[in-house]
Amino acid sequence: MNEILFNAILSMDAYNRGYGRGINLTGTNIGDAQIIFDSTYAFNGADINESFYALAYESASHGTIISYRGTDEHPGDEINGYLVAAGSPYEDQAIMAFGFYNLVSLTTHNNQIIDPRTADNTVTGHSLGGGLAGLVGAIYAQEGYLFDRGCTR
Repeated sequence: MNEILFNAILSMDAYNRGYGRGINLTGTNIGDAQIIFDSTYAFNGADINESFYALAYESASHGTIISYRGTDEHPGDEINGYLVAAGSPYEDQAIMAFGFYNLVSLTTHNNQIIDPRTADNTVTGHSLGGGLAGLVGAIYAQEGYLFDRGCTR
């Protein structure tokens, strides 16, 4: 499966896992990608109040991939999304996106603190999740696959 399609599937998978999921999925694999953990586990549930959700996957053929969920029905999502799209890294969801990225990097490198720019993660997301993936990927110089990301590039 090509990289674009695989990352599109993972970016949509974030909507169907964790709290507020659209579909009740079972299992922890998508193709050869296995879920490592999600943001609810990483932030001990604090992500729910901020309407943030992300998943970390490990894939034999695609490496470590972080998928950020996009806009949902939380009233703060639109404001957060526009401010993130304008380049603000100081919104709650942006702060959590960077925190989750760093925690995944720490976990996948045997708990050794590393420069996040050398972590070799792929980031992906749809809508606001694409904007968060774009922001994190741009700051940390990581490969990203952004889908319907609004006004970010």
